[in-house]
Amino acid sequence: MRSFRQMFQAFWAVLAPVGYLRRGRPYQTEIDDVYARPGFPLNVGWLWPPKYTPERPAALAVLHEMMAAEHGRVRRFYAGKDARVLGNTRLYDPAIGCLNMIQALRVGAHHDEHHFVTIRRILG
Repeated sequence: MRSFRQMFQAFWAVLAPVGYLRRGRPYQTEIDDVYARPGFPLNVGWLWPPKYTPERPAALAVLHEMMAAEHGRVRRFYAGKDARVLGNTRLYDPAIGCLNMIQALRVGAHHDEHHFVTIRRILG
């Protein structure tokens, strides 16, 4: 999620003025769970290798603290921003397609859930 947040911050700085100009237009807020799409690329760990692995484990409390801190940073990033501007600030992802900053936040939530499901599966 950290890399997504950092990209969102950079995109926001560049694209928010366009979103501001388009803020009167309608926008979508929903997006499907892209991680459940058939053929969606899930094996991209070589791009963003995990900090912790079964060979380099972390305590559950550490993972919980890190996740809570990152969610707080995402919350602060989105807080106070006009939803009409967020909804009209468009992004492009080669695996997902076009989406706006609100939908991108939903994709981030689906991303976290994808990892939770994977961890539950590993732990049995």
